[in-house]
Amino acid sequence: MTEAARPDFAPAFDLLSPDFHADPFPTYRAMRETAPLYEMSFGAATARFATRFDDVAKLISDERLTMNMTAWDGYAVAGPDDPRARFVAMTVDSMSARDGAEHTRLRRLVNQGFTPRAMAAFDANLARLVRDRAAMLDGRSDFDLHRDFSKRVPVIAIARLIGVPEEDEARFADWADDMVAAADPFAPDPVVIRAAAAMDALEDYLNRLIAERAGVARDDLLSNLLAARESADRLTAGEILALCQSLLVAGSETTTNLIDLGVKALLDRPEVLRSLEARPERIPDAVEETLRFDHPGKFLSRVAREDVALGDGRGIVPKGGLALLGIGAAHRDPDVFADPDRFDLDRDRREAIVFGKGRHSCLGSRLARREGALALEALLPWLGSIRYDPDAIAWRRSLIVRGMESFPMRRVA
Repeated sequence: MTEAARPDFAPAFDLLSPDFHADPFPTYRAMRETAPLYEMSFGAATARFATRFDDVAKLISDERLTMNMTAWDGYAVAGPDDPRARFVAMTVDSMSARDGAEHTRLRRLVNQGFTPRAMAAFDANLARLVRDRAAMLDGRSDFDLHRDFSKRVPVIAIARLIGVPEEDEARFADWADDMVAAADPFAPDPVVIRAAAAMDALEDYLNRLIAERAGVARDDLLSNLLAARESADRLTAGEILALCQSLLVAGSETTTNLIDLGVKALLDRPEVLRSLEARPERIPDAVEETLRFDHPGKFLSRVAREDVALGDGRGIVPKGGLALLGIGAAHRDPDVFADPDRFDLDRDRREAIVFGKGRHSCLGSRLARREGALALEALLPWLGSIRYDPDAIAWRRSLIVRGMESFPMRRVA
């Protein structure tokens, strides 16, 4: 953060420090109280980080803001030899970066691939995957929940949803790992270079798979997307490719972090864990409270297409300005959630905006919730005999996501 980028009345907040990665909530509290629309350096430009619930809720559904980063006044076109150009192209080509009629068209077609019937048919496969991965931890006195379970379940689930053959799941997961590592805007060059190569390999693979499904359809998402139509309109191969790439990167990481953070919340609160053991039908409540209490993302990005005032003198996001909508901070706002720092299965969470809001709400929200619930259900029988050392957790050094790189655990008698 730079001195020039922050308001005169606000202290400097270090959003890249190890302490913030491990526990961002004291910082969020101070930001809400002293600088609720905090101006901070973001690359070569300035961003505005919103931390109060009302401001985040207003900006996330305001049609004057877009997810298309090319509208940002700090957007820089990457040269053809810059490996970051591959990620820029993926972001710009994604459905989330489209607005108006173009977004409506894509969403309408893509929804045909995520019908309740299709997701219900996939559910048995998903449940079996989660049980199999959890069984691999049985009998092990020490293991890493993140690396051995949470990181693998979502990416393999997406691979199977798309229709990737089982023999290709391992390399599909490796590509995903490399791409997720480079999703942060401040990822170092070696990480981005490796991820660009992974993206090229994944794109070649998916293009071959799309061509195969175009010839012989199967019961998978790829075939459903190829079959989706409205009158004469259909998704192009490029649009399907962009969707699969964004689903892989965004969808897998969100669910991975949800599982890790949900398990941590329960292990930190033995009384809540005991109540869940007694009433496992409340696992969906634990998933929802995890999403409220410790959200897998630190913020969502929006760019103002015109000046957007929050009202009551709370600040303005200028035209071309980048707004960082602090979901994690907003969900700890005491003006909306009573006693927000308490993990409470019984709280009213109807105001929570865990998967976005409006036309840009997350397409994979049902899948993420279901994976989180199945994971807690599979792990619940032996969570009471698991312990972890807080100092042994390796937190993800990311400005964007709230998650881990390692979550070592041990069984106790």
